[in-house]
Amino acid sequence: MEFVPVVAHQVGDVKTNRAGQALGGRYAESYWVCRPIDTESIGLATAIAMANQWMSARAVFVTSFGESGGAAEYYLTAYCTGLFGFELDPQLLHQCAALRVKLAVEVISASDE
Repeated sequence: MEFVPVVAHQVGDVKTNRAGQALGGRYAESYWVCRPIDTESIGLATAIAMANQWMSARAVFVTSFGESGGAAEYYLTAYCTGLFGFELDPQLLHQCAALRVKLAVEVISASDE
């Protein structure tokens, strides 16, 4: 598995649209966003474990990134109807904590759309 960024820019880069045309201004933060993992076929816990494995292989970078004020985050969006819930194993959460990776969860119900 390899993550390929779909959005990537650093502090100070000129803001551009998707066509590459300058929009004016510069980015105040750095972003590196990759394509999502299809959790329907493998499950949320497996997807997070795979991402943790990828991040662990780059632990020196991830640690230095955090120490310099950066933050790594897994942004999870769940679309649901009715009752919704999930649980994550403590070992998996421990791996995220050791990597200093935040878990952000957004739940969108059918009634919110």
